[in-house]
Amino acid sequence: ILRALGDTHGPERVYRDWCNMFALAISNRVTPRGSELWKRREAEYEAIRKTYGDIAPFADMSAHLVNIFEAQPFADHLGVIYMEVFGGNKHLGQCFTPYSVSQVVAATGIGEPVAEFKTANDCACGGGALLIAACEHYHNAGVNYQTYLKLFAEDLDALCVHMCYIQLSLIGARAIVTR
Repeated sequence: ILRALGDTHGPERVYRDWCNMFALAISNRVTPRGSELWKRREAEYEAIRKTYGDIAPFADMSAHLVNIFEAQPFADHLGVIYMEVFGGNKHLGQCFTPYSVSQVVAATGIGEPVAEFKTANDCACGGGALLIAACEHYHNAGVNYQTYLKLFAEDLDALCVHMCYIQLSLIGARAIVTR
């Protein structure tokens, strides 16, 4: 789907726009309807939508991603797609951490998860692999990461912010993701 849309608009632009629209749609579901923030997000979403006319392919890509997360919730699916298709952003020095490495870092950095409130921060979050791995580490230890883990993520690239936000939202993680 991405490649087909990319024939007209360029695949990286389509990917960025899709992630932006998906993140806007998720965030506006938890923003008071009619508020200034909600209106600003809706206007941004609509501006992107007008570029494409038919956004059914975007809905299809979103549905595919949700299905992938249903089958395998703990992975950096968007990061893998981005690195395989685009190879990262050389200008920003992007090279996303492989998820297997993120799992090792989470296991050694967190140690034994405990059922008390904890925070984690990734100041160069990319697609969110390290934070997703932290959630998985808690989950595998039988601790509800959705209750006991609060995540903070930052990145210079708006695309990474959107990718991380989407993925953490799809696994129900409590997170603040900023640019």
